[in-house]
Amino acid sequence: MPVPQVSFRLAVASRGWQFSLRRVEVSGFNPMKQAIAGVSPPNAEEVTVMQVFPSIARYFAGQMLGKLYSMDVGVSVLTLGNFIALASIPLALLLYFYRLLPSVLGISLHGSSYKLTNRRVIEQCNEVIIGVEPRPKRITIAVVLLVIGVLTFTLLPLFLVVLHHSLVEWAWATSKIQSTLKMISGLMAAGGGLSIVGGIALLMVEVFDVDFDAVVKSIELDRFDTIEIDCKPGQAWFAAGDLVFKRGDVEAFRLEGVSRPESFRHTCLKSHMSYVGVKQALDRTAVPA
Repeated sequence: MPVPQVSFRLAVASRGWQFSLRRVEVSGFNPMKQAIAGVSPPNAEEVTVMQVFPSIARYFAGQMLGKLYSMDVGVSVLTLGNFIALASIPLALLLYFYRLLPSVLGISLHGSSYKLTNRRVIEQCNEVIIGVEPRPKRITIAVVLLVIGVLTFTLLPLFLVVLHHSLVEWAWATSKIQSTLKMISGLMAAGGGLSIVGGIALLMVEVFDVDFDAVVKSIELDRFDTIEIDCKPGQAWFAAGDLVFKRGDVEAFRLEGVSRPESFRHTCLKSHMSYVGVKQALDRTAVPA
C-alpha cells in the first residue's frame, strides 16, 4: 500500500518567516520487513534484529595496542600513546582486515560477526567449503584450459626459442623472421598464462563454494538471564568489551571484543524479555482451563 510522505520547506520572505507544506504521494512503495525485537510467533521465519562486528580488541595483539595507545605521557594530544598509534597504523589495518577473513575448509582465520535475531544470538562467519553440486562439464572445461595453458606457456614458446637459435646458427633466417618468432613466443606465453589463470579460477568456482553467514555458535533468547560486560585490559581504548551471557551464575555464552557493547547488550536484553514474555503467554494459552 503506498505510504504518503510529507516534506517541509522553509522559505525566507522580506516580511519574516514563511512556512509552506507540501504533501507528496509516493506510489508503489513497499515498506521494508523489519523484526520487532523478540516478538514473533513460533512459526514465523527467523529475522535479523541487529548485527555488529567485533573490534580488533578481540585479539591479543589488538589488546596490546590498546594498552600502548592508553599511555598518556606527554602534553595535550602530543602523548606517547598517540605517537604509537600513528606508527602502528599498518599493524592496526592488518588486524582490521584479518577480522573479516572467511573460514577456509573449517580452518578459522578468524573473521566473524555477531547477529541478534528474533530467536537467538549468533556468532557467524563466511566459510569457504567444498562445492555441494559441482558441474562436471565446467570442471572438464577448466582442466582443458589448464592443459592448454601449460602447453602454451611452457612447451611451445620453448620450441620457438630453440627454433630461433637454430635459424641463427644456420644463418639463413632474416632478422624479420627472428623478431617475429620472438613476438609469437611472447604472445603465446601471455596467452598461456591467461589460460592457466582462467582454468584455475573456473576450477575454484566449481569445486569450492562460499557459505555466507555460517553459524559458529548460538544461544536461544530464553537460555540466559543476564548479560555482563567484561572489559579486558586494552579493550577500553577501543570502546569494546566481551559480552557474557549468564544463566544464573553460570556463563552460558560469550561474544568477544564487541564494539560498543552496551548498545548491543541493551538490544539483546529487550529481545530476551520480549521473547520470554511471548513464549510464556503462548504456553499459558496452550494450557486448557
